[in-house]
Amino acid sequence: MTIASCLVLPEGVIFGVDSTASTDLTYGYHYLNHNQKLFQVGEDSTFGILTWGLSYFRETSYRTLIGYLSDEFREAFPSSVFDAANRWMLKAWAAYQEAFKDEIAEFRELERKQQESAQKLSDNRSDEDDKRYLELKNEIVVGFCLGGYCPPNRTPQAFSFEFDPTLRSPPTPKPVIGELFEGQPKFVKRIDEGIDLNLREKIAKSPFWTGKKEDLDEILFPEKLERVEMPIRDGIDFVHFNIYATIKAMKFSTQGQVCGGPIEIAVITTDRKFRWVRHKPWDSAIGPEP
Repeated sequence: MTIASCLVLPEGVIFGVDSTASTDLTYGYHYLNHNQKLFQVGEDSTFGILTWGLSYFRETSYRTLIGYLSDEFREAFPSSVFDAANRWMLKAWAAYQEAFKDEIAEFRELERKQQESAQKLSDNRSDEDDKRYLELKNEIVVGFCLGGYCPPNRTPQAFSFEFDPTLRSPPTPKPVIGELFEGQPKFVKRIDEGIDLNLREKIAKSPFWTGKKEDLDEILFPEKLERVEMPIRDGIDFVHFNIYATIKAMKFSTQGQVCGGPIEIAVITTDRKFRWVRHKPWDSAIGPEP
């Protein structure tokens, strides 16, 4: 899991993310706190890529794929930020489909069983099938956000998309309007809006709530902390605060510490290319010498 953020302001695009990678092993989750989830597209670039969910495509790393993407951009530069995001999506989609082809085939077979059971065409679906279906649906998920600007147009933009085994075709990258929080956004939502989507749905479906969802929203909306318009440096503070708050909330909770490690932040301003604001050095996992 991850806490990943992208903020689009008039001055530019800000990316922020934690560094924890989690692996589900037979004895439970294992955490490594120096994973890379934020990448510059090439060495001299106006594009950055942020990721959440899966840490890699099996034997193929995101770093490698983004390196190939950078090579392609040198040969044929994108016509827009959307074009760059779409080209990245297609490259990542092909790698995702190849890396998880067995799991996707298994998921579709389980999905077929569920559909036949719902239509009473067969009853060969088991509890184990349902458990495995949910495991695959929730675990083989990855999202990306590509943002920046595309010269000569210096308008900052970002686009995001997610892959999961329910998809039958590549998704269309969606524009980031204002801010994006992905991975583990519930603590951000609780701070900014007073409630997260999960909790809202539970209240709305509870027998103790007899009103409409719209009635609930009317109660909740006035409690929302509206974000002010801000310059780029305060935007960096905003992104850092929300990631830091999520990491600490997870640390002091009884839940798995799926967010943590060094916080990385990068910025692409409309007058400059990709710059690191905070970037872990190559020896970050080593620490000081004893």
